Amino acid sequence: MREVWCEVLRLPDVGDREDLFGLGGHSITMSQIPARLLDRLGVDVPLDAYFDAPALEELAAVVDGLQSAQE
Repeated sequence: MREVWCEVLRLPDVGDREDLFGLGGHSITMSQIPARLLDRLGVDVPLDAYFDAPALEELAAVVDGLQSAQE
């Protein structure tokens, strides 16, 4: 996930507690990040998850939960 955020936001690194929107996330990034996560991790993260859990570590927990539910 960190790699995806760095690519889309064009940042060298992203801290675990940094907020997606505080880092410059906007409508275009909100279309790119979920598509890349689905492609790379096989998880379809609902749009509201990004607003409910905007920090990288929070969203990672959401993704873990979604992956566990798929197993």
